[in-house]
Amino acid sequence: MADLESTVWMIHAGTSKDGVKGRLALEPLGVVFRPAQARPGAETVFPLGTIRRAHRTMGTPVLELSLQPNAGPGPRLVGFYFVQPPSLEAQADSGVFARRRLRRDAAFTLFRWNSVKKAEVSRWVEAIRRAKRGR
Repeated sequence: MADLESTVWMIHAGTSKDGVKGRLALEPLGVVFRPAQARPGAETVFPLGTIRRAHRTMGTPVLELSLQPNAGPGPRLVGFYFVQPPSLEAQADSGVFARRRLRRDAAFTLFRWNSVKKAEVSRWVEAIRRAKRGR
């Protein structure tokens, strides 16, 4: 199994929009996320058998894991941003156009970083697929 490790921000239904920064590693037991600001043993493990699909979100430096519905409690879709996620926090009094501009700017930021991180995210997708085939 490939020794892969990267700094990422994990985002899913149970996290804030800013995500949780940490290290992502591919290990024999599966894809392991270790938060940067946590006590030892606070890792999240995604066993290879529970990963339905691993893919790179087109045009972004984001790895998405779709998990089996019977994988237990927790999210069914997890995103790993290979750059700090752009903020989507608008001011409370901002109008519809300001919020649209904020989303557009965030998408553009991810698009720009894609050219830098595309190969790294693609390596992750291929390594996870190979590990799933080899188990």
